[in-house]
Amino acid sequence: MEGKRVLLVEDDEVTAKIYGKLLIKWGYEVHFANDGNLALQMLEKEHYDLLLSDNQLPHLTGVELIKKVIAKHPSTEAVLITGDEVQAKSIHNCTILKKPIMPDYLKFQLALILSRSDYQHYGYGK
Repeated sequence: MEGKRVLLVEDDEVTAKIYGKLLIKWGYEVHFANDGNLALQMLEKEHYDLLLSDNQLPHLTGVELIKKVIAKHPSTEAVLITGDEVQAKSIHNCTILKKPIMPDYLKFQLALILSRSDYQHYGYGK
């Protein structure tokens, strides 16, 4: 998915570095936010092809963040990585990936989501 812009929202610095390195290795352009409020500000100023968020964040959970983003930008592709699937099931139009997640599975899921998005963007599958 060469050149796709991903907003990675993760407050744990080590986890953000790991995901960031993987995403860059896979050809994504990665931007970082360490809390939900900052992510909302960034989404107001820039377009991202994908929002990839942890659920446990300061100020705003990943679930709350994604609900706000989808309400305002319904075409935004969103992925929530969480250990708490129960709370996450309240989100519609979002892919939920359960922790722990293997890198190959994450790579596959992101490619699938963005391919589906491109497919719909160009008028197919409607």
